[in-house]
Amino acid sequence: MTEQPQDPRPDTDRPALPPASNPYPVPYDAAYKPAKVTAIAVLTLVDGVFNVLFAAGLFFGLLAFGVSTLGCGCILLPLGLYPLALGIIELVYGTQILPQDPREVSPARWLAILQVVNVLFGQVLSVVAGIIALVFLDDPEVRAWFARRAPWTPPRG
Repeated sequence: MTEQPQDPRPDTDRPALPPASNPYPVPYDAAYKPAKVTAIAVLTLVDGVFNVLFAAGLFFGLLAFGVSTLGCGCILLPLGLYPLALGIIELVYGTQILPQDPREVSPARWLAILQVVNVLFGQVLSVVAGIIALVFLDDPEVRAWFARRAPWTPPRG
């Protein structure tokens, strides 16, 4: 068996391999903030204000109903706690991600799910804000931005 002689010329027919790429195809810039993150923050803040106002209106409406039914309707007063708690959480989270360069934030997918659940109280704005937040949180650019700002967790082991 004879061996084939190797060609000393470089193999020019094959294309060069592409360089290793970032799994999130966005340029790294510490000051860069995607517009979708700002949209999530603004929608969350607006929905938080509406939820707090809705909870206050619901509370006073149920209080008037409770008084008119000689106290029997006061059993419904805790119904206003969910929109109130959700509104306060939304206001806190929205103010955390709204600044241009927040320090440590993580994506709050659970908050978007709570916004969608708020359909039980007839809050259409919460449902729209929650669905938009869930869609925007799946964007690679938004994921990369949150990955750069995720709080550090020590390794387990």
